[in-house]
Amino acid sequence: MTVECTVVAAPYKKDEVSEDGFVVVSRPNVPFFVAVVDGHRTANVSKERASNFSGLLASFLSAEFQKHCDPSRFAEMFEAARERVNANPNYRGIGAVVTCVAVVGDKLHLAQAGDCQLHVSAKSNKFGSGSRLLTRDHVGENQVEAERLQPFIKAGTHMLLMDTSGTGFMDSYLGLRLHFKEHGKWSYGSLQPTRGFGDHQFQPAFTHVPETRVFDLNEYEGQLFALCSDGGSKLVRKVFAMMRHDNEEDRSSLKYVTEQAELLKYKRRFNDDDLTIVFFQVS
Repeated sequence: MTVECTVVAAPYKKDEVSEDGFVVVSRPNVPFFVAVVDGHRTANVSKERASNFSGLLASFLSAEFQKHCDPSRFAEMFEAARERVNANPNYRGIGAVVTCVAVVGDKLHLAQAGDCQLHVSAKSNKFGSGSRLLTRDHVGENQVEAERLQPFIKAGTHMLLMDTSGTGFMDSYLGLRLHFKEHGKWSYGSLQPTRGFGDHQFQPAFTHVPETRVFDLNEYEGQLFALCSDGGSKLVRKVFAMMRHDNEEDRSSLKYVTEQAELLKYKRRFNDDDLTIVFFQVS
């Protein structure tokens, strides 16, 4: 199968560095591969260091995949990345979530640790939502994740606590966040994602082990995919929704969604975080 792709990326503010990272492998005789990494950091770590971490992690996962081009080794790739990250003291205070996809034959293989998302455009441009989410965020509200964390919660080493910004519950709800026990008290710092890399003090509850899934591409003929950091999810939903309002052929194209995303990427209603979106279509 042939894969065409485009990338739309932007930092939260134009004059700042993005903490996202990504790698796209798209060349003859090598399976199409994408890794999108969404980095985060503690207050004493610079955005530049977090950006560098995300880029290096994406590149490392890409290099590991290209050694065998075998999606069944995704878990081994993530384990190798965890060992490399944990062994480097320069990565303290930095973490990241990752989602990788690979197209091999007529299958799309996915490995996810965190809340980077994979969307697909709707089959019909006339009815219903313009897109469908194919991934499940690894957060405390995810029942599977809540159950996975129960042994740590029962042991008293970690806890999911409902956090707010302190300015009003309904307007500032931050969701269930992961805390760890520190000097007999729950940590001030917390994480929304429950899987990913780095964030050593939250391990092993915060795990690198990916959720893997396989999709039959024959069921998605003619549809567009978008792999994005969580900062790009609003924009993906918007441009895919725009496709459904017109039956003109160019509104269903990779070019169309890319152009619209480029026009809208700095609009505040679509950009409340660094964003990275890899649009792709398989034919």
